Amino acid sequence: MGYQTKTISTGLNAVGLPLLNPDLVKTSASSFTGSSVALSGETNFGSKLNSAKSYYLEVYSGSLKGDRFDLDTTATITAANGTAVLNSVSANNTYPTASIAAQLDGANIAIREHITLAQLESMTSSPLLGSSSLASSDSIAFVEGGSLVYYYKKGDGGWRRTGSSADFSTKVIPPGVGVFVKKVTSGTTLTQ
Repeated sequence: MGYQTKTISTGLNAVGLPLLNPDLVKTSASSFTGSSVALSGETNFGSKLNSAKSYYLEVYSGSLKGDRFDLDTTATITAANGTAVLNSVSANNTYPTASIAAQLDGANIAIREHITLAQLESMTSSPLLGSSSLASSDSIAFVEGGSLVYYYKKGDGGWRRTGSSADFSTKVIPPGVGVFVKKVTSGTTLTQ
């Protein structure tokens, strides 16, 4: 258990999120077949997941120690058994799933929910300012494709990206990835 507090001033602020969401399960992987990891002691792991959320598996022992893999939440829920199905095409994976073979057998693993834009906002001491444009909204920027891409708070409470009308509230902030928070008015405090 722990927490950190960071003051977010007006302007652009670099923010790291070293703390993680709590483990949904911490167990060992008994085998890996196709894209499914058999979880020791689990009979219907999919029943623990929410189809509207994103999850990842982190390896704590063995040759893949430190590697992370996004889950295919829908496939894991549908499987309704003791497995977690990996999303083999996720850019967040730190190792190619096609190369795992028996390297996960017996490894200690943890599965937890990803931090999202909406959750990051819930960590602030005061609401972020939303508006109809990037220039007058608080925003969060990621390095994507070698440049900063801004996601800004809308007046309706959602998150948008310039050039898109989609809601990005569930956009994942992968573990170990820093972001930039741009405040257009008074600062706030981020507590994680």
